[in-house]
Amino acid sequence: MAKMTVYKCPDGTDFPVAWEDSEDEKHGWFWDQMHTPLPVTPLSAVLWRDIGNGFNHTSDVVGLPTFGVRLNIHGFGYIRQEPYGDNQALRERMRARDAEERGPHLLSLWRERYEPECRALTRSIRAMASDVTSLEAGLELFPQVHAARRRLGQIHMLAMGLTTEASSRFIDLCRERFGAEGELIATDLMGGFPNRSLDSANGLWGLSEVVKELPAVEGLMRSENTGVFLERLDGTEGGARFRERLTAYLDEFGHRNESFSELSFPTWAEEPKFPLLMVRRYLDQPPESSPSEMHRRTERRREERLAAIAPALSGDDEAWRKFQHEMRMAQQRTVLIEDHNFYIDQQGPAASRRFCLAIADRLIEKGLVDDRDTAFYLTEQDMERVVAGDSASLRSLAAARRAERERWLRVLPPASIGEAEVSMPPFMQRFFGPVANEPMGDGAIRGVGGSPGVVRATARLILGLDDIDRLAPGEVLVTYATAPPWTPAFAIAGAVVTDVGGTLSHCAVVAREYGIPAVVGARLATATIRDGQLITVDGTNGVVRLEG
Repeated sequence: MAKMTVYKCPDGTDFPVAWEDSEDEKHGWFWDQMHTPLPVTPLSAVLWRDIGNGFNHTSDVVGLPTFGVRLNIHGFGYIRQEPYGDNQALRERMRARDAEERGPHLLSLWRERYEPECRALTRSIRAMASDVTSLEAGLELFPQVHAARRRLGQIHMLAMGLTTEASSRFIDLCRERFGAEGELIATDLMGGFPNRSLDSANGLWGLSEVVKELPAVEGLMRSENTGVFLERLDGTEGGARFRERLTAYLDEFGHRNESFSELSFPTWAEEPKFPLLMVRRYLDQPPESSPSEMHRRTERRREERLAAIAPALSGDDEAWRKFQHEMRMAQQRTVLIEDHNFYIDQQGPAASRRFCLAIADRLIEKGLVDDRDTAFYLTEQDMERVVAGDSASLRSLAAARRAERERWLRVLPPASIGEAEVSMPPFMQRFFGPVANEPMGDGAIRGVGGSPGVVRATARLILGLDDIDRLAPGEVLVTYATAPPWTPAFAIAGAVVTDVGGTLSHCAVVAREYGIPAVVGARLATATIRDGQLITVDGTNGVVRLEG
């Protein structure tokens, strides 16, 4: 029988955990708020596990010393690292060999091998969605979907594991060589490289330029909500031209949504609210705020920084060669963190969502559910039992799970559970950020300095991309965490504050690319900062000061 332990949420709400294996409770588990900021639906949780299984397969193959173990608690993902029990010395040699053979070539491997395979895998999942001609046919295809998603997880780790470690190692090298300024030097030298998230933001800026050339379309966009805008667009002068450009944009970038793990969220292609809101915001932004101009400034900063430090290093040929090698290894991550998300973390779920919707349509045809969304509260096993003759009501089962999820949607869970302290390798800490922060008092929150600079402005609490229209130019974007689809909003924000993340998190990387201050890993930011509150964001020292 499972042992029940009750933990406490930050607001005092009970958080009961049923430990199926008593040994699990002895470990320290941290809430993966970056990937599961909200409780995920049951079907999403099942398919999300495939990615983790793929991670662990690659971890074993390349000789990582630990693998990840994940628990789903009330829809929230909790993680711990477990050491492999076999010969760690052998694993260390395997890891060193992998770093030597693949490390310097990860970008070319990505472009020539990994990215094409990712595109083929997502095409295969989309094709399987078309083959779901019956519920029985869909259930027979599920193992192939799981296999494709596991492979995407394997490629994810092949592409990102070495670069995250290399970036962390490069930061350490710069801190050792340049002291306190070393981390800023390292992050400057890793910035300013083209990537798919930049392409997405540039595409939205291009759409705003088209709107400015079409007065009737601009007037409609400024005066109506996105739904009415789309309804009236074709009857507006210039509307056909904008529609053509919007369709082309969505064909390329419409697979995105705000979540890594939740498949019930519609994609931009299904509901283009966020792209249209960003286009409307871009209408009033000056040319120097365009994503391309911000990228060029970051690129120049990288070049100037390298020119400034080169004289101090070039006198020692061996040290200079080592520095350049480590720098090039780390620089690959700036591209891969965005591009892997584009092809794996976004296209993969979008294709999987299409498959799940095809399953939902077959459930509706059989009269088992009333709408597509209900399918995400079911699992394969639930559907298999019904096909096998079980008369249990899928409607009542899904309704109970939906009610349970809605309960936990209103709760901020504990940052960690279990008896032991959470242990993470240094490079993982630089990605996920701290599990807990030291209290500061005096109306201040401590986090991690993700991007330098100080901004005093109004805080805008944005917990989903559909709410992005509330973010006015220059305001501070305060949220759980950001993923690459959030990138266009960085051209609007004056600064960013997140609950989760470290120096190598997506938010920190993109904030530096856009040249705006960021404090990441400020664990209770969204629970503490009030919407509309005046705050000072000190991205250099990792502190947010609250006023009023």
